[in-house]
Amino acid sequence: MSNYIYSKAGQVGQVPFTVASVGDDVTIATDTQLTTTSGQYLPTFYYKNLTVNAGATLTTSNPCKGLIIIVSGTLTLNGKISMTARGYGSATLPTTDTVDLFTVGSMRRLGIHEVSFVAAERPLNATFPIGQQVSPVTPAGSNGSSGQTTMSCGGGGGSYYTASYQVSAGGLGYVFSGGSGACGAMPTGEAASWPSTTLVNYGLAGGYVSNSGNRWLGGAGNPGEGGTWNSLTSVGATGTGGLLIVVANTIQGTGQFVSKGSNGGASSGNYSGGAGSGGGIVFVRCITHNSFDYINGIDTSGGLSDKSGNFDGRDGGTGYQSFEVFA
Repeated sequence: MSNYIYSKAGQVGQVPFTVASVGDDVTIATDTQLTTTSGQYLPTFYYKNLTVNAGATLTTSNPCKGLIIIVSGTLTLNGKISMTARGYGSATLPTTDTVDLFTVGSMRRLGIHEVSFVAAERPLNATFPIGQQVSPVTPAGSNGSSGQTTMSCGGGGGSYYTASYQVSAGGLGYVFSGGSGACGAMPTGEAASWPSTTLVNYGLAGGYVSNSGNRWLGGAGNPGEGGTWNSLTSVGATGTGGLLIVVANTIQGTGQFVSKGSNGGASSGNYSGGAGSGGGIVFVRCITHNSFDYINGIDTSGGLSDKSGNFDGRDGGTGYQSFEVFA
């Protein structure tokens, strides 16, 4: 089904859109979390004018299936709007859907907390697909695959690769989450007693190696995995990059839209830490951007692997980025 954002008073046609709030003029002066539930489908926040001050980050309170921010006036971004580590993992791909975002230039303000979308005024034609887009497979020994050509989040990083080490591929990124990072690599002499996990999900738990219930050399994911053995604590960070959609009439400022992956676990000597998770998606549309630096103003990089050992895991992949101006 298709979901059209065309309503007033914060109502959205054709559920399953969930409107989390309807805003007015809002300034974000300190780090702020928008109230969401875990796994919420496309929570949507409306503002007349939104300012995010330098040093402040606006994000969600829980990992969720995307975040939509709509600003009918001016978005002044000097801090960050973020879905870093807010991706929502899944064992399956979602049902195909389409998010059709009518022009912010066609919004007509009718009164307090009311926004009307009139498609005939200036259709933005901003459409984002929800469905089967998946990052390319990341083989062992490689950084996570990019989601740029597949319109997906980035893949998780692979483990270290060599013939004398057991290895693992990185997890797949999809529309709502970067891929999970693979486990660290074990010398083949120890691999039989430390079997590794195979990542067959989209942004769920990171990879790890295990022995008698002990988990070690973990990758980043939801959650990050790993533990302590032989005096080395190696736990991947929890989180993957998520989906961020922003539509505004005018965008200005020196800040960033970010949706980054999380870092893999620690490495030491001949034991490599797990890999980083994949970055998310940033999809931005506006009428004017007042010299906003959209080249450096978007960051969907993957999480990093530890580089202190001899056989390091790999970094997570970069997610999809898109910024378009409709004059």
